[in-house]
Order: sequence, then C-alpha cells, then structure tokens
Amino acid sequence: MAFHDGLARDPKNEDEFWNIIEETFEQVEGVLRGYPVETPEEALSGTRRRVDAHDSYRGSPGNFIRYRGVDKAYDSRDYFLTLGRKFVSRVERQIKRRRLTPKFAKDWGVA
Repeated sequence: MAFHDGLARDPKNEDEFWNIIEETFEQVEGVLRGYPVETPEEALSGTRRRVDAHDSYRGSPGNFIRYRGVDKAYDSRDYFLTLGRKFVSRVERQIKRRRLTPKFAKDWGVA
C-alpha cells in the first residue's frame, strides 16, 4: 500500500478533515479486506515473491501482507490483521456519521 503525501495535509476546515479521513480509510480498508495474506508455505517457496535472481517480482512486493517468519511468541501479524478487519465496519459507520468522538479516535487507532 502506498501512502499518498496529500493525505498528510493539514485540513482547512471540518469538511476537509473528514475528506482526508475518508481517503485514508479507503486505503486502509483496501488492504485489510483486499490484500491476500501470505502463508508460511508461500513465503518459503517464494510463490508471491521474487521470480529470479534479478529481483523481478510476480507483482509488486507490497501487494500482499507478508508472512514475517518470526518466533511464534513475537508474531502478532495475524492478531492485528484480525483486529483491524473486525474494526473496519465499525469505523466506516463512524466516518459516515462525521462525528469526532473519543470512541471514534480509539477505533480509528485500532483499524
């Protein structure tokens, strides 16, 4: 997922603030709901990764959620992915209401 610098702009008013939130949310939602999640087997075989020694990729290296291959005690990828997916619908409803509340701020931070 590429982050666009325009999303980091300072809003000039409340409408622009919510427009920035909506634009950012579209990117977050696209990743959480649309990106495939690499399995350990795919990571080991390179199925989604490099095709050859010249660093040619089957697709963009950022178009899937990578398997991290860290110790199970430290691997929180699936936990946070599940948590983010759980909060997407909640945050989407709150954005449509366009009310800045402490609950929205907390939920936005989770998603």
